[in-house]
Amino acid sequence: MVEPRDVPTTAAPAPAAGVLAGPGLFLGLLLVALAGGFGGVALARMATAGPPALSASAELRPPAPPLPYGAALAPAVAAARRAGDDCFAPTLQRPRRDLQQAALLAWAQALPAELADDPLLRPCFDEWALLARARGDAATVAELAVRLARSDSDPRRGAIRAAVAAVDPAALRALAFAAFDAGWSGETELLLARAAAALGLDDVALRVVERRLAAAPDDFAAHLLAAERLARDPPTGLVRARDHAAAARALDPLSRRALLTLAEFELRSAEGAPATVAVLQAATAAQPAVAQLECALGVALLGARFFDEARGRFERAVELEPGMACAVAGVAATWLGLEEHYRAIGASRRSLEIADNPEAHDMLATVYLDAGNRERAWRTLDEGIAAWPDDAALLDHHSASLGLRGRPAEALHGLKRAVQLEPWNPEFLNDYAWELVNSADPALRRPGQGLELAQRVCGIEPGNAWYVNTLGVAWYRSDELARAVEVLDAACELPRGGGPFDHYFLAMAHQRLGDAAAAVAHFDEASLLHDRRDPEMKRVRLEARALLGLTEEGSDE
Repeated sequence: MVEPRDVPTTAAPAPAAGVLAGPGLFLGLLLVALAGGFGGVALARMATAGPPALSASAELRPPAPPLPYGAALAPAVAAARRAGDDCFAPTLQRPRRDLQQAALLAWAQALPAELADDPLLRPCFDEWALLARARGDAATVAELAVRLARSDSDPRRGAIRAAVAAVDPAALRALAFAAFDAGWSGETELLLARAAAALGLDDVALRVVERRLAAAPDDFAAHLLAAERLARDPPTGLVRARDHAAAARALDPLSRRALLTLAEFELRSAEGAPATVAVLQAATAAQPAVAQLECALGVALLGARFFDEARGRFERAVELEPGMACAVAGVAATWLGLEEHYRAIGASRRSLEIADNPEAHDMLATVYLDAGNRERAWRTLDEGIAAWPDDAALLDHHSASLGLRGRPAEALHGLKRAVQLEPWNPEFLNDYAWELVNSADPALRRPGQGLELAQRVCGIEPGNAWYVNTLGVAWYRSDELARAVEVLDAACELPRGGGPFDHYFLAMAHQRLGDAAAAVAHFDEASLLHDRRDPEMKRVRLEARALLGLTEEGSDE
């Protein structure tokens, strides 16, 4: 299973919630249902990119600035707020995201300086300054700081901006303590929360924003910030994040940032896809010809396995924005779901041509793997990891492939690194746990550690058949045979459960418990589902055959 994430592309401090693309990329979340994976865990991941609010043409130009202050203040304020809302929506991918944000900052600098005097726009200027800080654009940070200092004489907000400009978390934490004693204004508290998130002080950011919401429960920006921060604290944080995103959506139904944030959280829930389809259908009807929404609706339809309908939405998004790589990748995913591999490969290659990024390499490798072309899949992953060695999802999938390629020690090292990069990502936790309990080299197995990780991942997503399978295998490797049978039986009852790995390990557990008849029955069931292309499945089959003392005609090749 693939969790959404987004990684800043500079070495600058972690950006504020809403500064870079929110809690993650949610199209990859759905592809897990479409492609087999390493030890029962899918390789699938896709970039999710919304269209920029600005032009997506080859020359990405910022829009003309609003009329000078005083001539048309209301349209200027509305245009600035909407541009920021679209830019920070949580479905932007590299490299389009970088172009989008660069264009937004250029546009912000072109705005009349007097606009920073307006209290409605001042938070926008602050958010743009945080974005510039996250991008390492010191010149823009300084320029926007001058504008804000000229229009805002509040020393507390000045101190917050100075701490961010100097990348001084200690100073910002001290300011936060002062804020709780002094009772700062709502505007100042919200700036403090955003700044704390920008410098990686998530605990401070949440404390401040929760205090703000206690005083002003209808603060749209505070709800959105709370949602984006809480999403980093699964599993319980995701439930609270969804509630805050729903509140933000109710407060501003026209905000695409709020809508797509809520849709992302809804898609993570067990019943998410059908509910999200309805919400996004209403949104596309209210805001027609918006490629970003068409692509998001395609994602939800894909999650509900309406492949033809999803492809129609993705193709519509491509008509509106020909350079939208995620929509092209969505087309590939729909063909993959229908096992039309030739068409899926063509669409994946086109997506890679549009946006040469880790997600595109991952998607193309997924299609090759599902088509049975393992060599091309491995080569695509090798090329991707050479270019992006610290991309957590690509690292996880590449490392899992190394286990299948007979390099188990390297596989464990890489999977451990992926978990270190994203310690609450259930897919990465599961892949690492699987390798710990089922490594091709028995000397590398650590069933106790694998069991702990498998229990953690099942706490995050208890209804995922692949994760429950890993937990059952971990109990088996820990010689807890009765528990292994109980958990593996439960895995068989879950949607997409009852696969060959479930039945092979059930066969071995029953054999060791003395029930030879049940062992043979499960082995026969696994044999009906056996994939001869999968080297790991072949290894587990041989282990089960040896334990059951079975012989059979022909070859397991």
